[in-house]
Amino acid sequence: ETFEEDRTLAHLPQKFDALRRVPAYKEFITERFKRCLDLYLVPRALKQRMNVDPESLLPKLPSPKDLRPFPTHISVAYEGHSGMVRAVAVEATGRYLATASSDETLKIWEVATGRPVRSFKFSSPVTAVAWNPQHLLLSVAAEESVLFLDPGLQLPSQAKKPTKDGEDAAEDEEVDEPEVLVGSLLEFQAASAKPSADPDDAAEEEAKDGAKARAVRWKAVDASSELHKHGCRLSIATDGDVQHLVWHHKGNYCAAVSPKARAPSNQCIIHAINQQKSMRPFAKLKGGQVQSCAFHPSKPHFLVATMRSVRIYDLQRQSQLKQLISGAKWISSITIHPSGDHVVAGSYDRRIVWWDLDFASKPYKTLQYHDRAVRCAAFHPGKFPLLASCSDDATVSIMHAKVFSDLMQSPMIVPVKRLRDHMINQGFGVLAVAWHPHQPW
Repeated sequence: ETFEEDRTLAHLPQKFDALRRVPAYKEFITERFKRCLDLYLVPRALKQRMNVDPESLLPKLPSPKDLRPFPTHISVAYEGHSGMVRAVAVEATGRYLATASSDETLKIWEVATGRPVRSFKFSSPVTAVAWNPQHLLLSVAAEESVLFLDPGLQLPSQAKKPTKDGEDAAEDEEVDEPEVLVGSLLEFQAASAKPSADPDDAAEEEAKDGAKARAVRWKAVDASSELHKHGCRLSIATDGDVQHLVWHHKGNYCAAVSPKARAPSNQCIIHAINQQKSMRPFAKLKGGQVQSCAFHPSKPHFLVATMRSVRIYDLQRQSQLKQLISGAKWISSITIHPSGDHVVAGSYDRRIVWWDLDFASKPYKTLQYHDRAVRCAAFHPGKFPLLASCSDDATVSIMHAKVFSDLMQSPMIVPVKRLRDHMINQGFGVLAVAWHPHQPW
């Protein structure tokens, strides 16, 4: 009564008295053949393949030849340390280079010739060094102290000239002024310290005070000590090894970072050399140990890098302005562009993180050009749009990093050179990098 295709069963049910009497299905071969025919004659779906050149998907970058100048090979090698060089610093005029090493020495070199000018021996490894941007003096981290050192150097422009008339005499006075300031800056101000009549009482008082109080106490270096002969005039005891020193561009404030300080407030201390006072801006910082810090080049802002983020503070209002989320596991260093609008951090998980401060707190770019931990990243402090990063893979990456004044135009970041002239020593590669203040190297 019903059509064949509408039936639920294609056969009439039959009853058998035993399973062994049930015959084989007579339509089995026919149905299997029809099924194979359906699979054979099924219409295929046509997939349209796109013939795209893979190189056309990459951004069109300018040729490195068009982005010169940038460093390409070794020009001068400063050889003389027997241990790892932990830190390098270039003097503000670009004439002298200071290197701190784990062989317990601090050496000062002439940049142009590679000639060693001064060598200072300490009783412990020198972990950090920084030149004052305004005066010829150094801040050095050694012997569990931050030492302010007068290297006894003189720039050629500061040499005395024979006076011919009153104008030349006035010019000589102006030229000689920085040299006088260095001596006066490093004179110990007894008023800034608590006077004690008996030296034994002073020793007892120092023993009672913990490391937290000692880290902000200024002392004059004993005139009979070896440090005084080297030129060290002022010292501040530290709570743990200082790994990073940085000066404010006006030359009065020096920030010291001790990641392994016992007291959390001693991880970052700002020392004022004119007043000979020290400030602990942070009682306790969230986000782990302080790894690095930097002063803003034009505003009264202070950048502090913890393990996973960078915090920006307003020093006048004493408040936090912004927190930059890195996405990295462990930040190693921080540098700020001379314009003050861009911040770059290197991390131990091989990344270079770039933030644009005019936008969100998340990274603008995350670059990965190294095979191992990035130890240091640094913008060129002058007019050249260059960024350098060094790593434990014994290479230095040079990037053309141009920031445009037009806010609608994104920064142009182009890797231009990979310097591979260094060697891996005890698992460490290149530990520090610094630019010449006026030259593209």
